[in-house]
Amino acid sequence: MIIAIAVWGSRISPVFDVSKNIMFFDSIEEKSEEKKITAATLMERVLYLSELNVDVLICGAISHRLTDMIVNSKIRLIPFVSGEVENIYRQFLQGKIPSPEYTMPGCKCKFKRHRHRGNF
Repeated sequence: MIIAIAVWGSRISPVFDVSKNIMFFDSIEEKSEEKKITAATLMERVLYLSELNVDVLICGAISHRLTDMIVNSKIRLIPFVSGEVENIYRQFLQGKIPSPEYTMPGCKCKFKRHRHRGNF
């Protein structure tokens, strides 16, 4: 399983739409690699994730438009997560993400998959 986490330093990037880096974890081969995002458009971001066979994307805030595109591409989306990347990855493997403990401060999303149309 390929898990992608939007990163900013050692933490989850606050907004996926403008994230510059993603950490890719291959849970089967137990390896990870950080890559730059060079995609210029939101659709290119989604295509990039699809080309890399991402199964799960864990990120901070994300626009409704990009949420819809990711969900429609059959990638499991876990948005509005906050914390240290390595810890979030371990917690995900243990089934503890999503969780109120790792939700972005002020988020009232209650772990629902957002499916609204339009932009923020």
